[in-house]
Amino acid sequence: MGIEDLLGGRDLGDVKKAVGFVMENSDDFQKVLELVRGLPDGAVGFIGKLPELLKTIGSGLAEAGEQAGKAAGALVGDDGE
Repeated sequence: MGIEDLLGGRDLGDVKKAVGFVMENSDDFQKVLELVRGLPDGAVGFIGKLPELLKTIGSGLAEAGEQAGKAAGALVGDDGE
């Protein structure tokens, strides 16, 4: 059994890159951990939902923009007069 087998079949070069990234950014990871530790209960779960929430908001804004464009076209006509 080789080291790759112990790492779930991952390429050793990829593992080295990941470890290097963590080591190079350890100060930033420490700051994030300290920030998370200071958050009130439930905040971490909410933060985890933010990407999906922002995606939903973005979709809603895009749809609203399309509807506004259609309304403007209906008011002034296709030629803008």
